[in-house]
Parts: sequence; C-alpha cells; structure tokens
Amino acid sequence: EGYEIHDNDRIVLDYGSAPVVGLEMAQGTVLLGMLPATAPNTVINFLNYVSDGDYTNSIIHRSVTNFVIQGGGYTTPSPTFNSVNDFISVPTDPAVANEFDSNVSNIRGTVAMAKFANQPDSATSQWFVNLSDTNATGNAALDSENGGYTVFARVLDMSVVDTIAAIARQDHNGAFVELPVDTGNQLVTISTAFGDGIVSGRVYVDEDSSGTYENGEQTLQGITIYSDTDGDDVPDADEFSVQTAADGT
Repeated sequence: EGYEIHDNDRIVLDYGSAPVVGLEMAQGTVLLGMLPATAPNTVINFLNYVSDGDYTNSIIHRSVTNFVIQGGGYTTPSPTFNSVNDFISVPTDPAVANEFDSNVSNIRGTVAMAKFANQPDSATSQWFVNLSDTNATGNAALDSENGGYTVFARVLDMSVVDTIAAIARQDHNGAFVELPVDTGNQLVTISTAFGDGIVSGRVYVDEDSSGTYENGEQTLQGITIYSDTDGDDVPDADEFSVQTAADGT
C-alpha cells in the first residue's frame, strides 16, 4: 500500500544551485531567488528555517515606509490581529556568521538578514526586504553599518512587496511599533513558505533497528511514496508521489 512520510523519517531537500523560495500570503506570493554564490552559509541558514516549517504562519511584524518590510521573527495563531501577546517567537538556530559582500548592496528588492546592533555575527531567523536604493549608503548605511548587512536573496517581482508596504501600520511598542495591519484587522501572514526540492532515500526493513540501511536488509520495491498534505491517507493529484525501485530507492 501507499507509504506516508512520517515525522521520524529522514528527508533531505535539495534546492539546486540557485533555489527559489515562495512566501505565500493573502496579498500574493513573494518569490525569493537565493544567492548561494554570494552568501552560501546564510542561504543554508534561511533554507533550514524554510524546511523546518518555522516560517509557516509567521508575520511581517515591521514595515517602514521607503525602508524595509521585516519578518521571520514571530508566528501567530490567527491572521486576525488581537494582541501582540498572541505572537510566538520563531525558534532560532545558532547565529550565522556575517557574509556581507560589497559587490551585492542593500538596494531595492534585495533581501538581507536582520541582526542585533553592534553584533555583526548575530543573524538568526529574521530577514528584511529593502524598499529603497538609498538603504545601502543613505542614513541607514546598511552596506557599512554593523559590518554590513548580508544580502542573500533577491525578490523576483516587487509588486506584492509594494502592496504590503502600503498597508497601514499600528504602534504596539517594542518590536511592534510599525506593525502592518490590513483592513478587517488582518495581519500580513505567511501561510506557507515553500520551494522545489528532491526527496531521496530508501524503503527497507530495518531488521536490527539501527536506523541505517545495511547490506542484507530487505528492500521494498513498488512502494508509493507521497506527501499526504491534507491527511486523507490518499495520494491526490496535487501531492507529489513516486514509486520505489528494486533496491528500495
């Protein structure tokens, strides 16, 4: 019968040499083209958060006119805003070392990592989209301040970002002094963050319960592997599926 991917299965996502990540929101989908040649470790760091599902139901918590929109820091239980006390901090991985490249400036449409003031190597989960070419060398001086802010991606189409940037803001103190809240008290929520990937592995009988395939253990051919995203135990047309080969791969 069909095999459903379980939480304890080992799944490796291979995004390719120049991965694209989509951030799906009510305002539309923002496509981010990664720059692994410019900031390889920062790209890996960002993709780890995407793969872990940490950006699902996260919010754009900061929007500054002609400067940036910022996200990656908080999730919400509901897209309808009630209180900042409902927000949950995104669990962070160890900070990634700064990889600012002077050849890739913080101009309009670039995506960079946020970090603590005077701590160049403090970036974790938060990121921002630059809204203006003046961010690089203007008052913000993002190309020189705090060791320079690492650009790791570019937005492929800024129309949705500009829609978000035009949403009215509310002041709720602390990290939420410029919180964008749309009509009907709706937050700007990333319903899902996704990318094209490859699932690889082997289906086999783990006879010694070692968690690792070993020569001599039975492999299973013709097993349908699929992502049961709607939980109905049936592989549907919009869910990826593949059958295992003779060696279980």
